Amino acid sequence: MAGSYLVCLIASHIGGRSDLQLEIPSEEGLCAEIITRMRKRIFQMIGTIALAGRANGSAASVGSPRVERETISETMNRAFERGFPIPIRAEPNPMASGQAKDHGVDVVAWEKTCPPPSALVWFGQIASGRNWRDKSVIDAARRFASAILEDAPPNKNHATIIPFNFDADTRETKAIWHNHGYILDRKRLATNFKSGLDLSTDGIEMDESQNTNIALEWVNEFVQGLRHLFGET
Repeated sequence: MAGSYLVCLIASHIGGRSDLQLEIPSEEGLCAEIITRMRKRIFQMIGTIALAGRANGSAASVGSPRVERETISETMNRAFERGFPIPIRAEPNPMASGQAKDHGVDVVAWEKTCPPPSALVWFGQIASGRNWRDKSVIDAARRFASAILEDAPPNKNHATIIPFNFDADTRETKAIWHNHGYILDRKRLATNFKSGLDLSTDGIEMDESQNTNIALEWVNEFVQGLRHLFGET
């Protein structure tokens, strides 16, 4: 769990939203490849397990690029086999608009304590960059369900997963929640990531549970990159 929190802390600082007292070069400079990998791969793992913890169940990692190079339908069919409550279309709906790679959804999670089809389904969008407020997971979930699922889930919720701390006044919070659903920020992320790990240990299958070691590996690689940048050995 420590690795996941350190990844979030570094991502916050890179995004200009941290009090961390450390001079880290911008993502446009050296270490750019390492930072890009954090955004596209490491944070995907963290967000998947954290949303499983929030849902108190399992999760499917559908964000692009997918580790196993599966299609979204293949990933969701595996999810259906382990309890996802809504059948998957044999072929994606060609009339559904949206982003072909993942339709704007990065994680789908569902609770395991309630039988289908009434189980609560969570649609999550992972946003590790500065422009996370410009995206809407609620619109993306609508596209995803229309394109991939045979029916819309009767019970659903939405989450935007960010590495930053999120503090907002009442007016701003209401406006943001309207587009982003539940905000899994750095504080909530750590708690829910731990819950997801506990579920996995208890035998709940979920995507990414076998990849938790990549967080600390990435932190170590990032530190080595900084040492090289500053001429340290």
